[in-house]
Amino acid sequence: MWLGWSNKKYGLCLYAPVGEYDNDNIGLGFSTAQLQGAGYYYLDEQKASALMLSVTYETHSEIDGTNITLGDHLTVEYGFSQYLSENLEVGLAGYSQWQVEGEKGNGALLDMSVKTKVKGASAQLAYWVTPQLNFSAKLMKEYDADARFEGEWAMFNITYIMQ
Repeated sequence: MWLGWSNKKYGLCLYAPVGEYDNDNIGLGFSTAQLQGAGYYYLDEQKASALMLSVTYETHSEIDGTNITLGDHLTVEYGFSQYLSENLEVGLAGYSQWQVEGEKGNGALLDMSVKTKVKGASAQLAYWVTPQLNFSAKLMKEYDADARFEGEWAMFNITYIMQ
């Protein structure tokens, strides 16, 4: 479950485990708190073209039933978006993520000195059905991974802005 709060400049969210976590159930068995800052720089007066940058810091709780705590992560996301019409937006985006501290605890999953990293690049498409309702899709290709898997993934979002 994801709980979040944000205003126009700052955001804070918590990923909380729900349900039972054991060998018979799927789950990560730990919580993650994120602190995030993001901003846009508009390239024209109509705000049709923009550059985006966000920085997120993640810290994790101990994994349930163990004394292992995963290391913190720093993620930098960047992108360019262009409105083709009042409702249709296209963009290019990327990210870099680094594990900034090793795992803690006895029996850590990896050598505690090993830190993961990964980069990704994507194309995205968004459509505003109404001023409050948005559908978006992103296709991401990961590369330059160390001590973790890399792959491709797709994300679909529905955003509703409450008034």
